[in-house]
Amino acid sequence: MVPKSCIYYLVYEHPIHLRRLEASLKLLSENFTKKNPYPIVFGHEGLSKEAKNFIRKAAPIEVDIYFKQVDFSLPDYSEEILSKIPEKFVWDGIWDKNAFFSMGYRHMCRWFSGAMYLDPFFDKVDYVMRLDSDSYIIDNIKNDPFQVMKDKDAIYGWVDTFVDDENVIVGLNDFCQDIAPSDNDIQSNLAYETNFFIQKCSWFKSDKWMNFFKPIDESGYIYSRRWGDAPIHYQGIKRLASEDKVIKIDIPYHHGGDFHDGLLKK
Repeated sequence: MVPKSCIYYLVYEHPIHLRRLEASLKLLSENFTKKNPYPIVFGHEGLSKEAKNFIRKAAPIEVDIYFKQVDFSLPDYSEEILSKIPEKFVWDGIWDKNAFFSMGYRHMCRWFSGAMYLDPFFDKVDYVMRLDSDSYIIDNIKNDPFQVMKDKDAIYGWVDTFVDDENVIVGLNDFCQDIAPSDNDIQSNLAYETNFFIQKCSWFKSDKWMNFFKPIDESGYIYSRRWGDAPIHYQGIKRLASEDKVIKIDIPYHHGGDFHDGLLKK
């Protein structure tokens, strides 16, 4: 095991979310933490006693678990920026009923884009693995990905990429080119699937990343244009990190839907 490393879930109190989290934790235990008992941190805005007890019961018995409250509030933006931030982000004239554009979702995007590293908690962490409530490790992990990251001195580990919708990356590529110019051939609409990643915390806490994140954060575009952490990770890492420091993590992994009795159900 790699010291000072942890698995991190951002959780909220919703029956579907908790149901999927329970399945995710069961599979995590069966396929990884029984042999590699890394601590699990549950970030949250606020959880009832009942929800915390549910998570404690669902969590792998072989690991230490921690609850860490996060502050999801808007930064101290000017009135001009605040006036451009809708409570509900409308996409092609339609409100997304799955809440992928809700204010809470945009807070999450800001958090994983870099705001998490403003929290001194991460001063004490070397590597962090993010998982969603519907992140499923569906078979045994043969090689500890934390150890792989350390052995390769990598700063970022990813499992897949996807093409993001043009409606939620308006202006992002040009903005990033202004703040972090690069001659690299960067596909403007490509993004890392950030429902899973491993980060070397010291690199993301450094000026290199934070000087990239800060102007994005100060623009308010995460809220007004719904720029997500997935394309922000991709843009920044492609511009700031050498290729040998960014590695694809080879694990049996699935994201999305419910997982019951070995079967995925959408």
